[in-house]
Amino acid sequence: MKNLDNKGFSLVELIIVIAIMATLTGIVGVNYSKYIMKAKRMADVNNAVTIRDALYAAVIDGRIVVDRTKSEPKGNGIWIIVAKDYNSLPGGYNAWKFKNTTCFCGTNNCIVVDGVASGNWDVWDENIAGILKEVGIDPYTIRVNAYNDWDWYVVQVNFTKDGKFESYGIYSGYKGKDSSYEKHNTKDSLIENYL
Repeated sequence: MKNLDNKGFSLVELIIVIAIMATLTGIVGVNYSKYIMKAKRMADVNNAVTIRDALYAAVIDGRIVVDRTKSEPKGNGIWIIVAKDYNSLPGGYNAWKFKNTTCFCGTNNCIVVDGVASGNWDVWDENIAGILKEVGIDPYTIRVNAYNDWDWYVVQVNFTKDGKFESYGIYSGYKGKDSSYEKHNTKDSLIENYL
């Protein structure tokens, strides 16, 4: 006679439950990593927009002006480059120019910030870094978060040779690629797709 009081799970039932749990874990894991990458991508976009807005506000408020006696014929600009690490910098830059950070604050030598003239294009501009700090962006610790999407991104404010505000831009690129505004191909810039 069979004992019908057995209250355990059969081996088949246990294997089915484990298979269902493994499938659900796989689905959740893939979706979780997509959400994490999307959040990192949006963190970069939000930082870039915050930097752009802070620089633009400083231009509108008259804190950033162009010394027309030093103006360059092609135009003038301010740029912030944010990289993911020292090995992912755009062409023409090295860790020394970045002051051993993953951010570079640069200007043409005709830019004046809060009454202080800037240095050369390849010299860290502490006054621009100060504007970033005012809006909660620490130029000494900021870095690219979306490491699979781009190696660096640039926020740039452009002025005409007459010193008038012309435009601003946000674009991204990969290690060793030229980061100059004139040579940048926006088809290669992924960050612009998320603005």
